[in-house]
Amino acid sequence: MALLAAIDRYLGDRVEVSGANAGLHVLLWLHHGSSRQQHILRRIEAAGVRVYPVTPFYLSPPTRLGFLVGCASLTESEITEGVRRLATAV
Repeated sequence: MALLAAIDRYLGDRVEVSGANAGLHVLLWLHHGSSRQQHILRRIEAAGVRVYPVTPFYLSPPTRLGFLVGCASLTESEITEGVRRLATAV
């Protein structure tokens, strides 16, 4: 899957991937940065990447920053570029 290959290439051990068998999206957990969640999310948005923070789905905020990343309607090159931008932002 192009999304997993791009995550491995650009984010490597900076993230943990969950739900890789789920289909058209994965859940990424950053190993660092939970205390700077809003700052990191603003940087991701400024990079032109759309992610969905997992915080609204928890009663108590998780101890690390996680977000859903999807790729349903994107080409392989768009996925690769998006993950490259995401890696630069985090």
